Amino acid sequence: MQIGMNASKSKGGMNSVTYSTLANVPKAKRLKIVNESKNLLGASKKCKDIWNSIRKADFRKEGILNEANMQLVFSNKNKEYITDMLRVSTVEDFISLFDLDRDGFLNQDEQISVFSLVKEKCQILCEELAAIHEYQLYKDIMKEVRALEKDIVIYQNDLRSEIQKRQLDEYIEIGEEKLKDFHKQWECNFEDFERESMNKIEELKNQHENEMEELNMRLDRAVEAVKVKPKARLKELQTQEKLVAANERIEEAINYRKELKDFEVEEANRVEGLRHDNAMKQRNKLLSDQKKEMLQLESKIETARNNLRIKMDKELNTLQKEINLHVNDIKRIQGLISRLAVKKGETNDELRRNKDRAKKTMNQIKNARKIGGDAERTMKNTLVTTGATITAGHGFNAAAASTLLLGGNVRNMMTGGMLSSSLGNTSSSGNNFANQARPLKYILTQAPICKFDISANSGQEKRPINKEEDPTKSDMDLKGKIKTLLDQRKPPTEKMPSLCEMYDDDLNLIDQ
Repeated sequence: MQIGMNASKSKGGMNSVTYSTLANVPKAKRLKIVNESKNLLGASKKCKDIWNSIRKADFRKEGILNEANMQLVFSNKNKEYITDMLRVSTVEDFISLFDLDRDGFLNQDEQISVFSLVKEKCQILCEELAAIHEYQLYKDIMKEVRALEKDIVIYQNDLRSEIQKRQLDEYIEIGEEKLKDFHKQWECNFEDFERESMNKIEELKNQHENEMEELNMRLDRAVEAVKVKPKARLKELQTQEKLVAANERIEEAINYRKELKDFEVEEANRVEGLRHDNAMKQRNKLLSDQKKEMLQLESKIETARNNLRIKMDKELNTLQKEINLHVNDIKRIQGLISRLAVKKGETNDELRRNKDRAKKTMNQIKNARKIGGDAERTMKNTLVTTGATITAGHGFNAAAASTLLLGGNVRNMMTGGMLSSSLGNTSSSGNNFANQARPLKYILTQAPICKFDISANSGQEKRPINKEEDPTKSDMDLKGKIKTLLDQRKPPTEKMPSLCEMYDDDLNLIDQ
């Protein structure tokens, strides 16, 4: 406990000494602390109503709030709640305060920062309440702080679930597009294969026709006719006929002629039949060989078609497994991100408070052990910053934030320009919103507020658009892995119009 000393006269005129810690705390400051704290009573319920209004305003479930959406939020009692807790009364001031990236709308992280700011303000005022001995009010506000922390975990989880659902749906669409492209590509492959097969069959048919024509031409030649010879007896009888006719043996010649007359016709028919049978045999053999060639070609084509189907089925199976595996990977990564965010929201602020309490406890024990004037001087030096002595984060000073929240001037308290970097050079206290916006902006930008990185673009490294990402980097975060999978969607191919087609020779715009 910090002890201040203040000399005052009693009713009897004698000097008296008081050891109250409130001696050097102005009454106006105490009233200001109490009034500001009372406005935060029921903050968790008010924030819950504001959250429900935000969810209703975001009817498209896009996770962003523009000025038109915020107009819906600032209806009914929500405007009164926001004014009581944050001293912001207009939509323009609200967006100006929380739109940290200056893009004109509030993304998921900036929406959560609204409730985180209320919680941080409650936390800072609780330290001031403990310093001025308003313990009951301190207890009530701390209940609101812890209730807000639980609600913020639920709020961020709801927003994250919507983003994750959109990411999963987007990758499922990417998978469907991949399957569609896959089937389209294989349809083209089969069409090319069938076209090549038909060309091969037509070529073989043409080849067979040419072979048949060549065979017919060869069979019509005289060379083929002499290959089949008549019987030797025909030649012998014809010779005998000539011999007996030469010796004037007419009767014998007539007999030979009678015998040869039927035999020559019979032999001619036999030779002609043999020639025809030989020609038909060669044609049938050629047709049989051609039919075998055609069957072999068709068998090869069918085998190639089956192999192509097997290859397609294997690639389809691999692609489906890859898509399903990536879907499971996305679900696993999303689940891990959600669990880490919930754990962070449930433990981060409580751990910070425990650490601050431990520091304050050690400082109190250290000061209590000091003896004499050193202790008294140390207590007097620390009296100015009673309660709000927490310094945490990078460049954040809770005492300065508390002084600003209560309408004080911190120029003499801060050194090194730490506060001016976040507040600017304006120190006028004439405008109420300016007075409230400065400490709120300071808390938002400098306080160790628990960040959840809900937005899909949060935490992404800014890089040139023509620089490719290195997928082998070992420090690729979980959100980066999901982004890599979602970046597989093919960009839409748009054909840019030619300038020559848009203007005539006189450079006049052509009406389309």
